[in-house]
Amino acid sequence: MRPFSRILSATAAAGLLVLAVPLSAQAADPYTPLKPDTWQVTIHPGTVVTHNVPCGTFDPSSTLQLSATGVSPAPTLAVFAASQLGATQHSDASGCAQVKLNFGPTTRGVYEVTLAEPGTQNTSYGVVTVVVDPAVAASRHVQSSALARTGTHISSGIVWGAGAAVVAGIAALWAGAAARRRRSATSGE
Repeated sequence: MRPFSRILSATAAAGLLVLAVPLSAQAADPYTPLKPDTWQVTIHPGTVVTHNVPCGTFDPSSTLQLSATGVSPAPTLAVFAASQLGATQHSDASGCAQVKLNFGPTTRGVYEVTLAEPGTQNTSYGVVTVVVDPAVAASRHVQSSALARTGTHISSGIVWGAGAAVVAGIAALWAGAAARRRRSATSGE
């Protein structure tokens, strides 16, 4: 290999490393793992469900958004009732909170209850199954089928930068192969 070709190859490789190393380091930013609190309960209509969210689940003294959704009338919080329940709460100084819902006599079916800290992945998620017969409630078991989330996020700038690095690498390989063909063609004449 001629010195000019070696210098060109080394320069191209160094240029790709200068581009690729920061991009790969940026793509591997650490993230805070989820701290979900998951729970489930099976009850009969007319029951008040109280769930104490463990301390440290939420940031201290943060605003939380409570929502409860289901196919039947929503449970009540204080004196408010609607087809969907939404309310704002606050965590205490230790990151604890309490979910307290009254499932009245007209509630039926499965309700998803979520207490979330906006802007974070800190959540408490519960499934409440309301059945008419208390004997059936004791024998019924509900499982959550939610998939785990890793929290990984790669911005579009990193993806485009990686694509540009791949294109530049292919162009460098093509240019090197073309130079080699030319050199072989001139030395073979």
